[in-house]
Amino acid sequence: MAHIFDIIGPIMVGPSSSHTAGAARIGKLARIMLQEPVHRAEIKLYGSFAETYLGHGTHLAVLGGLLGYDPDDLRIRQSDSLAREAFGYEFVVLSGVPVDHPNTMRLSLAGETNQIDILGVSVGGGRIRVTEIDGFPVKLNGENIVLVIHSVDRPGVITLLTSCLASENINIGNMTVSRQGKGSSVVMTIEIDAPAEPRVLDRVRSTEGVQRATQIIPL
Repeated sequence: MAHIFDIIGPIMVGPSSSHTAGAARIGKLARIMLQEPVHRAEIKLYGSFAETYLGHGTHLAVLGGLLGYDPDDLRIRQSDSLAREAFGYEFVVLSGVPVDHPNTMRLSLAGETNQIDILGVSVGGGRIRVTEIDGFPVKLNGENIVLVIHSVDRPGVITLLTSCLASENINIGNMTVSRQGKGSSVVMTIEIDAPAEPRVLDRVRSTEGVQRATQIIPL
């Protein structure tokens, strides 16, 4: 079944929902994951992103997203100069590297205290998928309320987290756990029915074993 955005496309600045609206959303989601303003960004472009990013304005869109702009924000047209005033950035074009989807980019971001590395795909109609966070496989589309939690990999951490959310009357719709070797660390994605209040997020972050917790609200 076709998604309505495949037919009419999203409201956006730029000629292509895949190359501009999707790129802006990937950038904005990465900024949210960083949890602070971007100080430095390395943007690796693959496939058709690498081949047409200048002509389709993909570079402007992703920089706009990193500045926190929505796909329809007119400031995207000047986002290269606006970003240059806000943070350092570098585009790396990797047109010959095989990828699973032609509209793929990797964003490696550094803020004042945090770092994040995500692999994102623009799948059409302005819709996106994030398939990797800090080397961990994930499945995020920016369309649901999700807690992304980095934690140590040891018994009891998941129980503590789910108990914390249950005590706050927060319902878990879906949960996945991605590991990088037993006893190392994990990234959990927890889909919840309603946004968690800042107080609840503070409780989650203070849970034993949790290293970082981010809430993603639908873009």
